[in-house]
Amino acid sequence: MRFLLPCFEVLPLDPLVKTTFQLREQSLIDLSNPSTKNPIDFIDTCMDIVLEFRQSDDFENVFMYPVCDVQDTEMENYSDHVLKTKGYDVMMIKDDGKSGQLNRGSDNSQYVALTRHTRLSHAMLLMKSKIRVHLIVFSNSPLSDSGDYTVVLQQKFGDNYLALLKKVSKIDSDAIIQRLTSENINCCDQFQDLLTNLKSLNKTIYLVSKIQPVDGIISLVKKTNKIKNIRFFFVLDNAAPGFSTINPFYSKQIAKDLLVNVYQNGRWVTYKEIKFINVINTQTSMKKTLLANLSNISLKNVSVKYIGLNPQDTIVDTRYNNVEYDELGPIEYSGLASDGSLKMGVAPFIPTVSDITADPILSWAVPKNMSLEEASTIPVPYSMAYYMLIVISGITKENSVLVHSGLTAVGRAAIDICLEKKCKIYVTVSDSKQMELLKQRFPLLPHSNVIIYEKENFEIKFLMANHKMDVIINCLEGDDFYATFRVIADHGKFFQLTKSDMKKKYKMGTLKFLKCISFFSIGMDRIMAECEETKQVIQKLIEQGLNNGTIKPFDRHVLTGACTGTQALETLENLTRENEFKRVVISTSKAIDVGNAINQFQCFPDKVYFVIGNACDDWLCLVEWLAQRGALKVVVGLETHSLTPTVSRKFNIFLDRYKGITVQLVSQSLLDTEQSAHDLLKSSTATYLLAAVFFVSGVEEKMIENMQFAMGQIVTKHNQKTLFTCLFCGGAKTCDQLKSTGVNALCLSWGQNGDKPKLSKIIPILENLIMKSDALTNAVVVCSEHEADKWTRMTILFIYSYSITQRTAVPNYR
Repeated sequence: MRFLLPCFEVLPLDPLVKTTFQLREQSLIDLSNPSTKNPIDFIDTCMDIVLEFRQSDDFENVFMYPVCDVQDTEMENYSDHVLKTKGYDVMMIKDDGKSGQLNRGSDNSQYVALTRHTRLSHAMLLMKSKIRVHLIVFSNSPLSDSGDYTVVLQQKFGDNYLALLKKVSKIDSDAIIQRLTSENINCCDQFQDLLTNLKSLNKTIYLVSKIQPVDGIISLVKKTNKIKNIRFFFVLDNAAPGFSTINPFYSKQIAKDLLVNVYQNGRWVTYKEIKFINVINTQTSMKKTLLANLSNISLKNVSVKYIGLNPQDTIVDTRYNNVEYDELGPIEYSGLASDGSLKMGVAPFIPTVSDITADPILSWAVPKNMSLEEASTIPVPYSMAYYMLIVISGITKENSVLVHSGLTAVGRAAIDICLEKKCKIYVTVSDSKQMELLKQRFPLLPHSNVIIYEKENFEIKFLMANHKMDVIINCLEGDDFYATFRVIADHGKFFQLTKSDMKKKYKMGTLKFLKCISFFSIGMDRIMAECEETKQVIQKLIEQGLNNGTIKPFDRHVLTGACTGTQALETLENLTRENEFKRVVISTSKAIDVGNAINQFQCFPDKVYFVIGNACDDWLCLVEWLAQRGALKVVVGLETHSLTPTVSRKFNIFLDRYKGITVQLVSQSLLDTEQSAHDLLKSSTATYLLAAVFFVSGVEEKMIENMQFAMGQIVTKHNQKTLFTCLFCGGAKTCDQLKSTGVNALCLSWGQNGDKPKLSKIIPILENLIMKSDALTNAVVVCSEHEADKWTRMTILFIYSYSITQRTAVPNYR
């Protein structure tokens, strides 16, 4: 008969998947007043317009031709800038000197000349036979439409002007005009059907709309980036005439051949993408991202000065001298009590709660000969050691005890107690260096009782000496675990400090248990869950140990400044690997003085966070992320009957995992009208201010608008900065309006055809995005899976052409 060890698992609510995403900000360009900061920015804007068709299937080379004098260093610098910033998309060429026109490229190639007004006629002559031509011109006076060229952009810088000219595109007489409606512009399936029907047509297609798509203009445009002959016209001003290619109001704009044309507030504008960030969505363990700043932990009735950190589970690998810590366990503290006395003790570690209640029994007065820093290293290891050796085992000098990895904190505490009880104590270490450290700490420990893993087989040694252990404290796994179990004496007690083998469901036979062996899985959590009588016994034992000198403080590594759970675990692991068996302690007082800010989004525990969700579990993924970042008050708006059994199970796991957080579930129907949305927001923020509102995919546009109204009525009265975020659910127009009024608004839209990714995939990049959202010029950011640019492997040829002499050196940029 065989049985399985107990299995301990933490179910991830939504595992992360490694995916690369690309984010681009939607930026508006006013064609009548670009308002760029300097000539470099103007040239960048011009090149963005030139390259806006670069994802089209028939897009070929873009040739740039600097037409300037040899002494014109300013123009040379501008050309160098274009090459550095657009080098993967642009080829610099020169006149071959044999003809007055360029002969390079095909009909699908594009040509850009960078020149001054004095050389403009020469540049036009060179481009005479070319169809797709742009000219970036420096002049002393404003330019106007003339002949074959129209002015796309123009701006004054000091006493000079910079202009982007475009060779006029002829309007197809048989062009197709397709009107977009609220149904086909916002419905992905209908829009895809429309594109399928239009893609095969070899004609210019004008997609005309009087409404703005809910996901933003750029998001819609990106879904057509493979189709070369589509042009968008968004006529968002009611004063504009009906669209017609023969109406001068539109024909003049059509001649500029822009991909996106928007008429609003009496002016023509266009949009471009600004590359924001490429992010690899790494698979991060949720257990190592909890509680943004451990130094912010506070205890009721105690002014905490030092916090001792402990791993929840310790795994020692004897073959590679490696220690792994799974997650943080209960903490130790030392500080000033409300009555003025110095206290130390034990408190639970709750990842999402910073204000914790300490255990009322497991606390002690700090001895006069001990500092608060030293005191913070004592409570947990000695509580566990006394619990195992005295409370459960009741060891005497007749007993033999084996302690594996004797330099761990619990191991050293156990050795102190065994030496005080004068029992036979055997200790294992990984190498000779650890043996020397052990001898320095315990000079009374017999040298023959210390076993080095790499040199000796402790199982053979004990069996040959006919020694069986009455008590074993083990933190080894795998084969070492089984070898240790074989040297336990009849009626012995085996204490397992790691749950690694249990999680892996390793099997144990029942033979040993027929000899009345007791097996205990031990952790500080178990001790804190004990009855009051047991904890009082431990409290008195440690008090006696402090008085008689059995208990000694440990060496420590003190962390100052902000410290995350991840940093704490890494410090614990690194110190152990380097044979620095020190306790890790956080100094809360020094943390105030050290400017070591954590570069991650942090929630306010005393503010309210709204999450408006959908039928799937995206909302729960977002709520869990907020909880990890410190949110304690969350209101979730859901559709009626949307909690499926699977989502309900995940939600229950979430509530069990994140103690201290309050999640209020309300009906999404409360956002159906402006008044009901106002009433909901008012009641939810009556006590605590609103920190942020999040909408996730599937939420109706009207609900977003109603929440905008409610925030305008309530939030603005408190003069607070509230985050308003729409995630794959539309809201572009609302976010743009809020951004223009100073609200930190963000609309993340999906810029590809097909299904949108689950929110869990973009959570890791959401943090980076939100931290930068307040500095973004525009509210809309387009997200798409990363695709390598078409020209990333192009060899860049950079050759200048001058009117007086030509350079003999022709540098190649690769």
